[in-house]
Amino acid sequence: NQGGGLALTGSAFAQVRNCFVGGGTAGDVAALFVDGGTLESSYTTIVGNDDGFDGGAALRCTAAAEVSVRNSLLVKTGSGAEIECGGADVSYSATEGNTPGTGNVPLGNIMPSWLVNTTSDFHLNAPPAEVLTTAQWQSADPPTDIDGTEPRPNVDGTADVAGADIP
Repeated sequence: NQGGGLALTGSAFAQVRNCFVGGGTAGDVAALFVDGGTLESSYTTIVGNDDGFDGGAALRCTAAAEVSVRNSLLVKTGSGAEIECGGADVSYSATEGNTPGTGNVPLGNIMPSWLVNTTSDFHLNAPPAEVLTTAQWQSADPPTDIDGTEPRPNVDGTADVAGADIP
């Protein structure tokens, strides 16, 4: 998606749950861009693609944005940060770098083998073991993965797979 996955501007609001969101493949386009809007995201696999431009973060926001990300997998192909959102509240998520927040796990740079395809199919293929236990399930979280075939633990506080897919 050369135009990025989702852009929120002004007073826009989005609740993104149990989803795959991919970034732009041309230039400096983020997968999720929040400019003054509000984003609540959980159990989402967010992949930024930079196509060699050192852009295309998974998540980018402005200072006026309100961003909450929980139980998600945020990665970016190429160099540069996967999260360019200083005010984001990120918790129980797996990211490439050391992301501030409760329960986040750093994975190091993405390996193509982690996902079926890093540009079009974000199902987990061979993720690091940490991805499988980073999330923490809570009441009202999705009962299954993105395909509706793999059940989530459905017990508050139980370790779960970060992102939308359970391999």
